Amino acid sequence: MENLVWAIILWGAVFILIPVKRIKQLLPAAAVTFVWFFTVNYLFIGLGYYRFTHILISFLDVPLIQAVGGAGGGILLVNWLTPSPLSKLGMLLAASSFFSLSEYVFRLFGAFLYGHGFSPLISFIHNLAMISILIWLCLEAVGKENIYNGPKTRFFSSIYLNK
Repeated sequence: MENLVWAIILWGAVFILIPVKRIKQLLPAAAVTFVWFFTVNYLFIGLGYYRFTHILISFLDVPLIQAVGGAGGGILLVNWLTPSPLSKLGMLLAASSFFSLSEYVFRLFGAFLYGHGFSPLISFIHNLAMISILIWLCLEAVGKENIYNGPKTRFFSSIYLNK
């Protein structure tokens, strides 16, 4: 159930904050994020480093709704990237912190468990590495020009962060 709430929050934020035309432009990032989250979760669940306990729909023990929510998070992540390396570092740290906070809430509800010495610190480092790779994959899938240019939000659609 927690995965469903997480997915609804992320996709709700996507549709509230980002213009529909921009969402369509960033859909490759959602697809890449879904595949990346599924792959990473499959690998680390299989190795016994962590597991999800409250799963509505799963495939190969990976909660699909978690990956669907992650796809929305991927759109949110790449939407505000700029060419600045500091911007990318800031987004990386923000996304990793968000995942750590989400993981903490999931653990409070008993929906996520660590195994084999995995801890919050190791998980944060893991998030940094996996999201770094995800940013690179999304930049390649969507194209830097598409990510860096265009209206970033519905509320200030005339503002282009890079023009």
